[in-house]
Amino acid sequence: MSYGKRSIAILGAGFLVLGVALMWFLSNFFYDLFWAFLDGYHVRQADVIAYTMAHLIPFVLSAIIIAGIWFALRWELSREHQSVRAVARCS
Repeated sequence: MSYGKRSIAILGAGFLVLGVALMWFLSNFFYDLFWAFLDGYHVRQADVIAYTMAHLIPFVLSAIIIAGIWFALRWELSREHQSVRAVARCS
């Protein structure tokens, strides 16, 4: 490997590692700042998680029920369509 290619590989790997380290630091930094800001309003992390889950679970449950209805109807219509085709073949 020539010096130019090796230098480019070192720079690329170095910038990649630097990017990951900065991403980790800044994400933790802003996460801590966010909770410090909310703590000023006496909002705890557990309260936010409980509030989010309490309001998210009904939507998730509704989506699961609608998907179950859709799959059941699809299965039933597919079965009915197959029986109609079987009767049509016999005629």
